[in-house]
Amino acid sequence: MMDLRGKKIVVLGIGASGEAAAKWAESRGAMVVVSDLKPIGRWPSDFIEWARARGVGIEAGKNDPKTCLSADMVIVSPGIPLDAHVVRSTLEYGIPITGELALAVSLWRGPLIAITGTNGKTTTTSLVGEMFKTAGLPHVTAGNIGVPLLGFLQHDEYNSGEAAVLEVSSFQLDAFSLNRGWFRPPRFNIAAFLNLSPDHLDRYPGLAAYGESKASLFKFQTGSDWAVMNGDDPNLLPFRDRGMAKRLIFGRCDHGLHGALIRRESGQIILGLPESIGGSDEVYSLKNWGLKGIHNLENLAAAILIARVSGIGPAVVQEVISTFKAPPHRIEWVATKNGINYYDDSKGTNVVSVIKAIESIDGPVVLIAGGRGKGEDYSPLRHYAESGRVSAFVLMGEEASVIKDAVGVAVPVFEIVETDGWQAMREAVRLAALNAEDGGAVLLSPACASFDMFEDYRERGLAFKKAVLELEV
Repeated sequence: MMDLRGKKIVVLGIGASGEAAAKWAESRGAMVVVSDLKPIGRWPSDFIEWARARGVGIEAGKNDPKTCLSADMVIVSPGIPLDAHVVRSTLEYGIPITGELALAVSLWRGPLIAITGTNGKTTTTSLVGEMFKTAGLPHVTAGNIGVPLLGFLQHDEYNSGEAAVLEVSSFQLDAFSLNRGWFRPPRFNIAAFLNLSPDHLDRYPGLAAYGESKASLFKFQTGSDWAVMNGDDPNLLPFRDRGMAKRLIFGRCDHGLHGALIRRESGQIILGLPESIGGSDEVYSLKNWGLKGIHNLENLAAAILIARVSGIGPAVVQEVISTFKAPPHRIEWVATKNGINYYDDSKGTNVVSVIKAIESIDGPVVLIAGGRGKGEDYSPLRHYAESGRVSAFVLMGEEASVIKDAVGVAVPVFEIVETDGWQAMREAVRLAALNAEDGGAVLLSPACASFDMFEDYRERGLAFKKAVLELEV
């Protein structure tokens, strides 16, 4: 384990990964300073209490490059762009700089399983974690889901060979490029690339650059490792042969390669495995599968391949298929009131995920959308208004007027002017309920980030649920 006694470590960003990095570095005897652009009043009070009790420095309301230039190492949170002045200054000065996950995987001693993609990462990671749990195999589920991996490294018992099942974002992967020989490069025994569609175009110049960020996972694999990819996604074609790992393909089309074939009409997923992991076909029933949408069948197919490559048996896989419940805020049914179903898809932060949510729900949908934009084109949503699948839009947040202009006037469009997030959500739900058709649905699927009005997508989803449950009918 890295010896940090007496070293100065600066942590940039006070999100979940920043907190984990600060606590890990302090537990290793480092002198820690945490820096964040948010004023101290917006920092978590429990973290401030911990920091003051442990002598951890706090720099609030700014990221002063001078703070980093006296450090022995800087750990940057994924929310901070790599072209930020503080990051560029640190790099130019030659200070070792890395990301929380990039550092954690370089220190992890057990197998590493990485799952990336624009959509479906959390569901797939949760499925794989549940399969490991049901099989009784030692593991942690971490990364961009739940506890940051570095948080587990505060406890030595979590670093003795357990598998790490990781949800990995492009922002986290970008920081891998910063290591520059300071840290041992990781090796991902299994890497899955689920899909690729426009997202985070406020941070990347285009889809190709965004895809390159995610495909960088394959740089950290050898010829004995496995790469799991969606064979039906045309945006993944440029990355199909990246890296040295052996390929497993999943999808609805038969690509004539080893992998998983989704047979929705017969309610099955059929695996064709190479001889090294079984060789014969395996058939999994979808009879008791509870998640909506073809996209979740794709997530399941990827999870099954990851599980089987990891040595988890078919019986365990089938058991999880029949019992798994989706994580919150992903087309999650909240309530039925006056014949209207209400669904929380607060995690739907890009246009493709919103479209998948709309297509997963029966009946006409009143769509609640908006928030902080990420440079996307919202015009594909117009088709769903013109076809009758979306009967009205209720728009809120910074991007409301932009979405309104993009979707046209085929159906009623309402804009919420309230700027307080919780109050705005109450008004959005009230308007959506008034305009929903009998037998239809109200769907929160924002196509935007939450940070203009909420702490994160979870808080936004909770605000929606509260507003629905308190709705007077």
